[in-house]
Amino acid sequence: MDLAIAVICCNCALAIIILAIAVWVRRFRRQLIALTKWCDRWERDCNLGLENAPASIANSRLQIERLYQLYRQQLQTIDRIQSFRAFLGILRAVIRR
Repeated sequence: MDLAIAVICCNCALAIIILAIAVWVRRFRRQLIALTKWCDRWERDCNLGLENAPASIANSRLQIERLYQLYRQQLQTIDRIQSFRAFLGILRAVIRR
């Protein structure tokens, strides 16, 4: 009886953890989408202003490159989170058996 209660509690705890991670990933994705749109707008504005501001072009491109690198790092973080969620799913399936 105690083992059954422990398994149920463990399953509930894992479900709560997985749900919390899923909510966090969704929020993180929204932030990434907003960052991508902001970068696109910024790049478009920079391209429109190329004739007027040749001295700031290199600086703007460098900033865009840095933002793009940050974006790629965040995508890698999402991949790691999704891998961790898959691991938790496998762990949960093993515990159920």
